[in-house]
Amino acid sequence: MLKSFYISCIFVLGFQVICWSQCTPASETNCEDAKVLCSLTELNGFTCRLSSASNTAGCMPICPSGGAPENIEWWAFISEGGNVTISLTISNCTNTTGAIGMEFGLSGNCICSESLACNKLCNGPGTYSISATLNPCKTYYLFVDGCNGDVCDYTIQTSGGNTPNLFPLGKINDDADRIIPVCRTCDFHHFYVKHQSNGCTPNYEWTINGIPLGAHENSIETRFPEEGDFQLCVTAYIGNPQSGAICDQEGPECATIQVRQIPDKTSGIRYLCPESIPYKWHDQYIINSGVYKTKLCDKQTCYFDSVVQFQILPVPIIPKIYHIGCNSADVFIDPTSRKVFKTCQIETPILIKKSSYPYKCDSTYELTAIFLNQEVTFREDCQDGKIIIQPRILNKAITCGSNEIFEYRYKWYLKQDTNKTSISTDEYYTAIQKNDYCLEIELITTLGPLTKTCFFDYCENLDESIYIKPTGKFSAYKTVCSNDTSCITFRPAYSGLIQGYEWDITGGTIINPNPTQDSSICVVWNLPPGQKGKACVYYKTLCDNSQTSCIDITVGTSIREIAGSSKTVKGLTSNLEAILPGGVWRKVSGPGFVTYNDPFNPITEVKVSKYGIYTLAWTVKSLGCTTIGYVTIRFIRSEFKGRFKNQNESFLKYDPDEIISPQSFQYHISKQIKNQTLILQLSSTVNQTAKVSLIDLSGKIVAKSNYSIGTESLSYELLMNASSGIYFLTIQTEHDVISERIVITD
Repeated sequence: MLKSFYISCIFVLGFQVICWSQCTPASETNCEDAKVLCSLTELNGFTCRLSSASNTAGCMPICPSGGAPENIEWWAFISEGGNVTISLTISNCTNTTGAIGMEFGLSGNCICSESLACNKLCNGPGTYSISATLNPCKTYYLFVDGCNGDVCDYTIQTSGGNTPNLFPLGKINDDADRIIPVCRTCDFHHFYVKHQSNGCTPNYEWTINGIPLGAHENSIETRFPEEGDFQLCVTAYIGNPQSGAICDQEGPECATIQVRQIPDKTSGIRYLCPESIPYKWHDQYIINSGVYKTKLCDKQTCYFDSVVQFQILPVPIIPKIYHIGCNSADVFIDPTSRKVFKTCQIETPILIKKSSYPYKCDSTYELTAIFLNQEVTFREDCQDGKIIIQPRILNKAITCGSNEIFEYRYKWYLKQDTNKTSISTDEYYTAIQKNDYCLEIELITTLGPLTKTCFFDYCENLDESIYIKPTGKFSAYKTVCSNDTSCITFRPAYSGLIQGYEWDITGGTIINPNPTQDSSICVVWNLPPGQKGKACVYYKTLCDNSQTSCIDITVGTSIREIAGSSKTVKGLTSNLEAILPGGVWRKVSGPGFVTYNDPFNPITEVKVSKYGIYTLAWTVKSLGCTTIGYVTIRFIRSEFKGRFKNQNESFLKYDPDEIISPQSFQYHISKQIKNQTLILQLSSTVNQTAKVSLIDLSGKIVAKSNYSIGTESLSYELLMNASSGIYFLTIQTEHDVISERIVITD
């Protein structure tokens, strides 16, 4: 309640009188600094005049519907709660821009997020009211503000909001004798006093032995890590002790807390398996047998000392086990885990979990295992008119270097003989007639103390008659220009001793000094364009002469290495570097458009519209003959992180072996193309998909397929409809792209 009211008057010109009180209780310019009044009634009848000083310290907006502070003033108060009404009478407003009045409101905090009532109508002089329902003992904040900075006389009238009163606290934890026994704890103990029955929520101050605990609720969680007697007290108050405004207080209410530790707990001997050492036991590691002690908590979170005797068991003897697998299917299976071992092992420790009796410790044995595998190919040779069948035995046993010993024994028999009657026990067999022969290899293997005999059967499928008149294959360019020099290589099918070659050239001249001793010759072709030449050859062996093989050579167009090196570049621009003048550049294949700086210049710049693989041709016409060179360029983005295999010229002439090793996979091209099928051998460091395409010089895809490849090398067949000519083989995975130029001849 307002205790006193002082009136001062100043007489100014015109005899106008302006009166104001001493504005008590004083307001604050900041909400947080407002002193807490013990009731709303202390503001009843408050009369003052707004300050003209600018003060924008407040909420934005100050009312939920808007408004900004201009010369705002704040009060804070508590009450017994319930319904309240606050009226504001406004008069004598002044402002250089035109006075419009005041705004005022009530909030549960200083950021106005708990606005209870607010009036920002700014309707000029008059009396305006706001109403709200308050909680007991809660601090509320009242503000007044001049609209657009108006300076006005105002009077506050209140209804409700009387001073709250606290009830006695009652005993801590309702303990009658105020002595509370607890154990020495590793967790928190709960202490409380009952809530105020009138709904008031005061501030509480808890102390132990006079030391504040920083808790301000009616309950507290605290721990007592040490033994002893402690004085726990609690005091309740309403108001703001920092500003000296304590409106009511109860307490202190105290209790004696008796803290005691429970007795030690001892268990029997605990046996530890050697594989568990060092064994972590709570806060320490067990590395030796003995008695150990540690501090623990029970289910009631009370401290106790746990005392345990640990006994470490000895390490069991490790046996050695040996295994010889006759083939990849003859695997070793662990008898306990059923784990399958199909790769070589050398004294590999095999763990058997919890297998010992009676303590269920782990045990171990050392496994040494090898897996036999033979690769046998047969070679037939002719000596003194007899055919000698020679087995080439490649021991591909998976051994890991286990110091194994191999002993071989042989038995030859006829394939059609189901009884496998022996016809020879020599390593080589001399055939006296054409037939199908088989070889049984008896392999006696010794590994450590273990000896095992395995049998392997292989049958040859060679045609002995080819050694009477064996043939071969050519590798050569089949198109040349007049007076061109081209080289021809003949690869005999016969693998024995060749005594010499007989070459016959139609339309050309051999320039080798001694062609009868060479399987490769070079020929100058002196035919006019449009004519065909021919190269024929047979060779001499100990048995007989081979059949004559021939290859046709067409005069008119020559494919030569004149277009420069194939390469991979970053970006969409590259340089072309042909080695013969007088030609023109053209695009053979590629995903986008190609622009040449000068298509008639052998050394020029080329730009493409899209990233990818492009094949370009440099064509030179001279003296009635056309010479063509091809170059492959891969244009990639600068941020590409894969890896490309670049080779200037890689040809597949009569399918020679070609192995490429990119970053993530390998491929191998078979030596044979049969029935329009190209055999690829693919493997990868990771499981991935390989996209394989065969592209002709016009850019047309003549064959394509996708293969799922993994770490095991497997054969894949690429079906194609390709005649003799130049093609590009591309293999693309997630990490690599390979492009190889191949030449397929008859």
